[in-house]
Amino acid sequence: MSGITYDEIHSVEMVGDATRTPAILNITAQVLNQPECLRTLNSLECIARGSCLQAAMLSPLFSVSTFSIDEYNSYPVSISYQFEGEDKVITKELFPRGSTFPKTLNLTFDNKVGDMNL
Repeated sequence: MSGITYDEIHSVEMVGDATRTPAILNITAQVLNQPECLRTLNSLECIARGSCLQAAMLSPLFSVSTFSIDEYNSYPVSISYQFEGEDKVITKELFPRGSTFPKTLNLTFDNKVGDMNL
C-alpha cells in the first residue's frame, strides 16, 4: 500500500508487547524480506525519541534528517443509523480507508421525525 519495495526497507523496529512473540518476529521478518526485526525500544522510549527528533528538526542549532509521521487509517470507519418506525438502515462512511489524522468531521442526520437509534 505504501508503494515502496522491500529493497527500500533498511530495518524494521518492532514495538509493543505482542512483538515479544517469536513467531510474530519471524513472520514479520520473512514478509518484509529482512534478516531480523529489531526490538531495541520500548513504547515509552519511542515517544521520547520521536519528541527529541522533532525538537532537533525544528531547532536551528542541530542538523538532522527530516522525517514525517502521518497517521493512516487502514480500515474505513462507518456509522449506521435507523429512524424509529422505519426499516431502512442508513450507513455513512466517516473516515475512508487511507484517510489521515487528525481530522475534524461534522455529521448531519436527516431526521425529520425526532426518534433515532444509532
